[in-house]
Formats: sequence, structure tokens, C-alpha cells
Amino acid sequence: MSIHQSDSERKPDSCFCPGKLAYLVLGNKGRLLDGRRTPGYVEKVWPERAMFRWHITKFEDAGSCWDLPAEYVERFQFEPESREMEERELEEIKEKVRYFSQPLIRDIDPARREKEQKEISARKKRAQKWLEQNSGFFSGKNQLDLSIRRGPWALARDLQNFMQEKSFAEVEEKTAENMVLNPFSGEWIKGMSIVAAEMGLTRFQGKIPRTPDIFSGMGEKEFREEYLRERNGFIRAFFNLSGWEEVPLYRGMATEAEWMKKERSFLSCTFNLEVGKSFCGLEKEANYRHLYLVKLTVPVGKIFMSYLETEAMNRQYLEAEAQIFYDFTIEI
Repeated sequence: MSIHQSDSERKPDSCFCPGKLAYLVLGNKGRLLDGRRTPGYVEKVWPERAMFRWHITKFEDAGSCWDLPAEYVERFQFEPESREMEERELEEIKEKVRYFSQPLIRDIDPARREKEQKEISARKKRAQKWLEQNSGFFSGKNQLDLSIRRGPWALARDLQNFMQEKSFAEVEEKTAENMVLNPFSGEWIKGMSIVAAEMGLTRFQGKIPRTPDIFSGMGEKEFREEYLRERNGFIRAFFNLSGWEEVPLYRGMATEAEWMKKERSFLSCTFNLEVGKSFCGLEKEANYRHLYLVKLTVPVGKIFMSYLETEAMNRQYLEAEAQIFYDFTIEI
């Protein structure tokens, strides 16, 4: 079962050149080395922060852009006539790539984790009371149906109203849209991952920030912390009102590259088995080196964001998605 748009007449890989830093020139066209070879072009380059903007030209996200680390260019392939940057420019961006490759690790502090769990439990109680008094979803005697692929509109409106009342509406919108489009686009989700790790909700192992304003404005650490507490409290509250303490989730993965363990703070899963199967490429014609399909039973407190309450996850993609705080004992 295919749940995404694709191009059955796309050109073979032999018609393209492997991505390299020299191809980060405005206007160069190519495609991502994903299963459907999503096409686009280089729209902007920031040599000082070793990043580039990729403009998507086809499929569900046509017209959208990803802001990516320069070294991610190796995950793309380019048209043979693509221009290459001058040697001076290439050396400059290589130096910045080396600088921004410095590791940043935030391990879980058990004491901070315990403190935050108590804080979130308090937010859960308040969120549950709020839902009992204000919810359009629960006032309509609705029940959560985890078998459908479109989340209930009334519950999404509840979250919007709740976040508006808590002054987190703008943060919620930006976080949800980034998660849906590409968590690795820009550094907003990196900032959320770092803060979540410092709170003991997950672990962060990545690279130092490239954008100087990652923790300024509405991205300030204290503001992000409160947002994470309130959002997780809301999720725990509506699942509790629905009688769920843990939920079954699925994850499918397929790759043409070598097998590797990927460092992450959030793990994308689905409530829908068929969606999980579609991501693991079990079709006979699929040419993947490695793939897997796993089922996880996850406590609702480990869910960061799901399609059930997140309107952005019910637009162009109907993946019945859940983003969970990654547990490093899973190792997938």
C-alpha cells in the first residue's frame, strides 16, 4: 500500500551525479535520495552557518522549503549540468562544516527527570480539569478511535484553545509545522530536543547550534520548558479521560544505505499498522538493503505529539503519526 505521491516515470539514478558541497550553488536542480526521489533545487546558501535551503518542486510538499546543514547535500543527487562553486567558496564552507561538526551531548539527569515528571503530573491534573470544563470533544461524548487515520477535529480545536489560553499558540504552530514538514529543517526542533534532554525527557546527541537565535525570543529555554510541560500534560489528560494508559504504535523503515544506529531525540511512529508497512517497503519491487517493521507499546506520557490532537498532522499527510520521546534502549 502506498500512502504518498510518487513518480512512476522518474529517471534512473544513473542520470544524476552524487551530491557534494561544490553543488551548493543557487539554482542547481536535483532530488533527495529518498524512496520516491523528491525533486527540487538549491534556493539559498548560508556559507557562514554552513546551511542551504532546498525548494521542493513535486509531491505533497511542493513549494515548501527545507533549511539543511550543508553536509546533508550528500543525501541528494544533482543533474549532470549542475554548476560548481569556486574553490575559495568551497574551502570557506568546508571550514564552517568542520566547525559546526563539534558534538553536543545532553544526557538524562535522573534527578531532573523525576522533578519534571512531578511538574508534568501537576499540569496533567490542571489540563484534565480544563478539558472537563471546556472541551468540545469530550462534551460531545466522543471517544478516541485509534483505528482511523484522521484525528478528530474537535480535539485539535481543544488543543488550539488550550495553547492559546496558555500563551503557547505560536510555539505550538511552529513546532507542529516543523515536525510535519521536516524535523531537520532549520534548528527549531533541535532547540526543542536540547531543552527536552535538559529536562530529562529524552537524550540529545548531536552537533552544536548553527543559528545564533536558537534560544532567543519565543525560543528561550524557559519558555520552551513550560511549553513541553503543558503539552505533555494535555496529552496525558485526554488519554486518561479516554481510558488509555499506553498505546500500540508501529514503525517501518527502509534504506538503500548501510545499516546504522541513528542518534535522535524524537522517534516518528504510527498508530496504523498499514501505514507502518508502507514505510518499510515490503513491496516485491522495492530495492532496499535493509528494512524493518516493529510494534511498540508506549506509555502515553512518552508521546510528545500525535495526529489525534495536532491539526497539522491531518493536512497533506494522513499517517496517523505519533512523535515520541526517544528511548535509547530501543536502538532503532
